[in-house]
Amino acid sequence: MTISLTNLLVLLLALRPSMASRVRLRSLMAFNCRQLNCDDGRAETIDTCDGDVGCIHTECIGPDECQVFDYIETHGSETTDDDECVFKAKICDDGDSNTVDTCDPSSGCIHTACNDPNDVCSVGTIQGNVCVVTAVDCNDSDPLTIDTCDSSAGCVHTSCDDQNACTEDSINDNGTPEDPNDDYCVNEAISCDDQNPLTIDTCDTEFGCEYVCEDNDACTVDSWDNNACSFVPVNCDSGDPIAIDSCDPSTGCVHQCDDQDACTTEYWDPSSETCQVSPVDCDDGDPNTIDSCDPSTGCVHICDDQDACTQESFDSDGNCVPTLIDCNDGDTQTIDTCDPQSGCRFIPVDPDLDFDALALPDLYVYPSQDPSFPRGGGVETAILNWIKDKIEQDRTPYCFRDKYFRGWGEALSGCPSGKERIGALCYSHCPSGFHRFGFDCHQHCKTGWIDDGIYCRRGAPYGRGVGQILSGCESAYGQGNCEYDWGLWYQKCDPGFHPSGCCICSPDVPNCEAEGYSPWWPVLSSCRIHIHIGDPTSMICRHGTVQDGGLCYPPCIGGFVGVGHFCWQLCDHGEANCGIGCADSQDTCTIETANQIVAPIVVAANIATLGMSSAGSAAGRVGIAMFGKFFGSTTRAGKAMLRFAQRLNRFSDNVEDLLKAKVAIRTVKGTIQNIDFSLDVSTIHYYAMENYLAIFQYDFAAMTAQDISDEIDARLSENDASYIKRRWAQNMLMEMAENEGWDNGDMHLETLQTIAQFEPTGIYGLIDAYSKPICKGAIRFPTLFTVGGADGPILSLSPNSPPEARCKDVSLSADSSCQAGPGVEVIDDSSFDPEGARIDLSLSPEGPFGIGETTVTLTVVDDKGAQDDCTAKITVVDDTPPTITCPAVDLVNNTVGLCSASVTFETPLGEDNCGSSTTQTGGLASGSTFPVGSTLNTFEVIDGVSLQDSCSFSVTVLDVEAPTISCSDLATVQGNDPGLCAALYQYSPPVGQDNCEGTLTDQDIGPSLDVDNPFFFPVGTTANRFQASDSNGNFATCGFDVTIEDREDPVITCPAETIRVCDDVDPSETGEPISADNCEVTDVSYSDDTDDGIAGDCPEINIRTWVAQDEAQNSASCTQKIVEIPSKPDSVASGSLCLFDTDLGSVNQQFHTVFLREGNNNGNPPQEDSDGFNFPYYHFGASNPGQFTYNIFHFGTAGDSATFQLEIPYPFVTKDVSSPIQAFDWLDLAAEEVDGPACFVQDGNQPFFEDSTEITLDDYSTRECGSTKSVQVSMVIPSTGFVHLVVRLVLGLTEHDLPDQASSTAVDATSGELVLRNHCDMTFSMIGPDLQSSSTTLENTNVYQDNPGVAGFVLDELQHPVVGVTVSLTSGGSEVGNGVTDEDGFYQIAYQHRGQPADYVLALDSPSVSQTVSLQNNNYEVVNFSV
Repeated sequence: MTISLTNLLVLLLALRPSMASRVRLRSLMAFNCRQLNCDDGRAETIDTCDGDVGCIHTECIGPDECQVFDYIETHGSETTDDDECVFKAKICDDGDSNTVDTCDPSSGCIHTACNDPNDVCSVGTIQGNVCVVTAVDCNDSDPLTIDTCDSSAGCVHTSCDDQNACTEDSINDNGTPEDPNDDYCVNEAISCDDQNPLTIDTCDTEFGCEYVCEDNDACTVDSWDNNACSFVPVNCDSGDPIAIDSCDPSTGCVHQCDDQDACTTEYWDPSSETCQVSPVDCDDGDPNTIDSCDPSTGCVHICDDQDACTQESFDSDGNCVPTLIDCNDGDTQTIDTCDPQSGCRFIPVDPDLDFDALALPDLYVYPSQDPSFPRGGGVETAILNWIKDKIEQDRTPYCFRDKYFRGWGEALSGCPSGKERIGALCYSHCPSGFHRFGFDCHQHCKTGWIDDGIYCRRGAPYGRGVGQILSGCESAYGQGNCEYDWGLWYQKCDPGFHPSGCCICSPDVPNCEAEGYSPWWPVLSSCRIHIHIGDPTSMICRHGTVQDGGLCYPPCIGGFVGVGHFCWQLCDHGEANCGIGCADSQDTCTIETANQIVAPIVVAANIATLGMSSAGSAAGRVGIAMFGKFFGSTTRAGKAMLRFAQRLNRFSDNVEDLLKAKVAIRTVKGTIQNIDFSLDVSTIHYYAMENYLAIFQYDFAAMTAQDISDEIDARLSENDASYIKRRWAQNMLMEMAENEGWDNGDMHLETLQTIAQFEPTGIYGLIDAYSKPICKGAIRFPTLFTVGGADGPILSLSPNSPPEARCKDVSLSADSSCQAGPGVEVIDDSSFDPEGARIDLSLSPEGPFGIGETTVTLTVVDDKGAQDDCTAKITVVDDTPPTITCPAVDLVNNTVGLCSASVTFETPLGEDNCGSSTTQTGGLASGSTFPVGSTLNTFEVIDGVSLQDSCSFSVTVLDVEAPTISCSDLATVQGNDPGLCAALYQYSPPVGQDNCEGTLTDQDIGPSLDVDNPFFFPVGTTANRFQASDSNGNFATCGFDVTIEDREDPVITCPAETIRVCDDVDPSETGEPISADNCEVTDVSYSDDTDDGIAGDCPEINIRTWVAQDEAQNSASCTQKIVEIPSKPDSVASGSLCLFDTDLGSVNQQFHTVFLREGNNNGNPPQEDSDGFNFPYYHFGASNPGQFTYNIFHFGTAGDSATFQLEIPYPFVTKDVSSPIQAFDWLDLAAEEVDGPACFVQDGNQPFFEDSTEITLDDYSTRECGSTKSVQVSMVIPSTGFVHLVVRLVLGLTEHDLPDQASSTAVDATSGELVLRNHCDMTFSMIGPDLQSSSTTLENTNVYQDNPGVAGFVLDELQHPVVGVTVSLTSGGSEVGNGVTDEDGFYQIAYQHRGQPADYVLALDSPSVSQTVSLQNNNYEVVNFSV
């Protein structure tokens, strides 16, 4: 239970015994003080005794806390009743030299520390027990630091050096250099404008002004040097002799290639920086045109099939079309033919010509009866075989090439060395530092740079946190790692970045070339990468195969060339390749190829037509040509043909095979018609055969070859040579008969010989077409020996002829032991013995043979020991690729805290027949640390000939570790950003950390970081939550709240100031304000203040204060000025538009008319009016106010016409101005003085209407009070809808205003009566639009001033009284009197001048104006001032 002190006192009083009780106690308890020893042994008490209460011990307690007991003064008495306490001063010295020890009577000792431990900014010293405190000097002598002192931290040196080379730093001492506490930093931006339009002027915060020269001309190299721009022309000289080098200001160097040759196409190759030239393809695909090119004009196409038997021309489609010429001369006695070389030929024919009598030259050489060798023996056979081989293989114009099948081929699948396959093409490997992008190679971005496609960007802008004081910043980021910006310190930006504003680090514009990128001009903070354009080439065959067409085949053996699926024998040097055969010339190729098709038909056709068909066909040409030679009717062969053809026409129709030939001709040669011939075998003469043999013998060189004929003539006698030649002719005829399947039983040999003789070309055509001899190497003439015979020496093949060794180069595949051989059979190329003897073959060295090329010798030995040899090359090729097999590896979990794991596996090893090496070409070695994910390990085995195989397997490491993420210290409470119902809280979003890279941090609650303004938060509390997840499904979350308080006042704009009738000022009339808020205005209110200093309630100025308030109780206000005018539409005011009334007690509006004493009236007797004044002694001096305005106010509709009918009372006249009547569309109010009458203000406003109408005294019907003058004014109401009509007036009785009107006086000069009587009613009235009417009545009060001395008025330019001006009267520099102007501007100085007239100076104190006045003895002078 708690008892307060008050309750305790009440309780004690309640328990106090009553007075009666006390009496009873005293009577019951009396003490014998003599017997009591009241000494309590304490020196500080006075011990006494009271008979009622006993001993009393009075303790000596000092009167205050600074006096302590010293001793008791006994005064020498035996009793203690008069003892008293004696005190002394308390000693407060605490022995501490750093304290000032004093004593407070109420509290006692006070120990004041001279040095305040809580204030390190002052140092105290004790001097005579007085603490003298001096401030710590914090001046560090650095002109760019503000040196202050913090009571807890000590000296603080705030640097004004913002570490920004783009500002000029200084300190503003705020006018108090002695007090640094109000100093502040001034960091003014410097100007980098060099007034050069060709520079881009920027400022780098570290280096200051920077200038980049740019003339927008790609033909110059722009650089900044020695504080000036230099523009060096670009060197576009390519050095290529056919390049036309120029420069385009918009694109740069331009290279146009032109070698002045229309037969080539040229283009500029940017990669090689040279002109590339290729011939123009003028082949138009037309076999009948001769295509060529003229260097000056280009392709030329001549329509010519090079056949004299045709006429050529271009058709409408541009094709060259040959047309046969007509060689028919209409002469039946000529045989009309056409020679493709010379054209039409006409051979005369004598129908009576006896071919039997036709004399042939003596060209027959009959065989001798004494030959040099046995006929039909081995020598004859050997020679004939030699001729056959020579004709078929060596010297014959045409022979078939040998061939063999080499497979069906395989698709192209390989790439050249240094290239890789992409799709169906091969591309060069990307160089180091590049990666494949499509078909091109793109440069890698450097570490820390962001890949933006063809650009690399130096990182993204990032926030560097909030500003701190220097110590806090260096505590967080380390000394020297902070920089100053706008009063705070921030962590320095990373290298390559610079501050943007206070809190953002943006990438610098990089030097791209120095960074290793393309030197093109950078785009912001990005550099263009180097790009190697893809160089596609076709795929090639895999190793060990060769390409033919679109397929790959095994290579052909030596002496053969591949064509499709076959290997064809090569033609000998100098021979023409005819496809499936070889020939001595290209012409022979053409002829013999045709022979293979039409040879059997041509034989029969030539028999019937003599080979002279006018069709000019290929068959016709073959028929009259033998091995390139033409046999016409003028040659022996031609005549023989004509001769036997004539005889054939007489033969009977008994040869079946000729009829077959006839059918064949009709079938194949549709142009040959009506062939009807018969053959009578019995009528054929024997010599037909002889003629054939003789002609063949004579033309043997033409029918075979010149070298064959020459060899026979050189080796044999003339008789033997003739015999051999005739035997060869017989053999040819028999071979044709055998190949054609003619039945000798039905047809005599002579008949066949006759047919054969008719066309030798047909014979050989049939031989070629059916026997198809294979081309062979050079054939040697048989070796002949002369031996003894029965009839004498004869030629013989004995002794033994040696065999002939024939070799060919071969290529063999290596076997499993990397060898091949022995190879005798494969290099033998049909070695033989000319005598048909058995031969043995051997090889040296024997083999087997290793990889590569080995030269071997083939030796051929016949049964008699004769031998021959030849050499060849055996090439052993390793075409067996190696093999390799890869292992399988199980899944592995990551090592804790790492994005990897150590994995071991069995390293695969390749195998090959010839040895190989195994290399890991991809992935990581066994025992390495493998990253999370799948790592493809690739092993490649390659042998000595670059055959290869590879295998791959994956090592997969699983990430089973979840990421971490923290949102600590991200929650905030802050105010909104200016103008927004939100705030930018640019925090660094939490980023998840994981053992692996690529952690994705997503925000699932709160503003998405993907929106335009991710760091703007609305007013209120916004929850945010982030989730960090890795690519393997592991995740973690964190969250925080962002609270934004609306701390911004609304914005309010008041309606425009307006004029309204008093008490008609509702907002619906005066207008509503426009308010806005960063969030929302919740309330708009107003209050009126009419304390404007103007007396009365109307007119007045109403200052209306509007207040807008938002939900957070923030508010803003504005004021609207409302000019309130009386509802009465007219009023009379002074010339300065101020209202007046000198007598507020009067009903009418009062003003003063002041009369001044005229003098002594020239000695005339005085006259008095009804008021008792002597008028001749006075004249009208002025009125107060001196000028008047009649004011009419009207509210109407803009654009409407308005007419005002005005009544002006006597004696008012218009002021002497050009436009005494004016109208304004606005007005304002002001007080003439504090709490004075209202003044209508038109200062600065221009009238929208002016009228020059004048009113004079003569315009009044009578000159007395109550007379009026009517004035009508019409105008158009202005856009404001308000009219303030002003009529400027003065009293017409003032003599000085109207000097030209003699009767305009206030005192009648004749009668001396007062014209302007006292209290005259003067009523102004108006009738406005809509019959609006009003009136105002003025009443004058006459005032008379007649004291002796000097008097007058001080008036302004509007004749208004100037009140309160001191006027002094001086004589000889001494003041003799003074006066102060009253409300009428009137002053009077009472002064009586004695004696002769004298000049005095009359002066105003303000403004400083003076006049000289002459005073006469005891006279009165009037002196007026106009200021």
